[in-house]
Amino acid sequence: VPTGRHSRLGLSLAAGIALVTGVALGWVLHNPAPLPTAAPAAAPAVVVQPVPMNRLVAKAAMIPAPVAAAPTLPADEAMALTVTEENNILAVPYRPGPASGDAIKVLIHVSSVTAAHNPGALDEIESLVRYCRDQHQNARVEVVMNGEGLNLVRVDTTRFAERIRRMQEEHDNLTFAACQNTIQRLKREHGITAKLLPGVTVIDSGVAQIMRRQQQGWAYIQV
Repeated sequence: VPTGRHSRLGLSLAAGIALVTGVALGWVLHNPAPLPTAAPAAAPAVVVQPVPMNRLVAKAAMIPAPVAAAPTLPADEAMALTVTEENNILAVPYRPGPASGDAIKVLIHVSSVTAAHNPGALDEIESLVRYCRDQHQNARVEVVMNGEGLNLVRVDTTRFAERIRRMQEEHDNLTFAACQNTIQRLKREHGITAKLLPGVTVIDSGVAQIMRRQQQGWAYIQV
């Protein structure tokens, strides 16, 4: 061990430095520095893809439109159609149906020689007017004849002159109307002067009469 004044001073200084170093080290170990906090994770980026306009239109077109409820036929119109089906008449229903107190208006079209010579055509016509009468329904029935259907009311070709006369007497709401164009064509092309049964009216054109009646709300039936 070194002796002397300088030696003892050196030892004291070294011991002091060691003491200060130890105290400082102990304080650091006792109070550690706070660890740096991690930054919060960033939310994932949301990428919005633009939708082309044609896809939007296509999707809109795929949306079904609301379906309207089927209209209900009035009771009087439904009964009239039922009768015509039972008598094998091809009927075209008309809209709107007749209101209370209004006349049921039906146009019956006869245009073929088969219908003109078939008693079934008159059976269907008579069944219709009788049904309306029995049901106490106000009705107007007009039988329009053109083309070969004119044979039904020609004096020289009809097979039902007496029956048509009787029907006209029994039903004042029943009219037989002959086409003037057909009468003129018979005269011009075949030299035939068509003589009609008594009580048969003459209209300018069978086709025009059908169009007019339908515009007026008449039902159309072809036999």
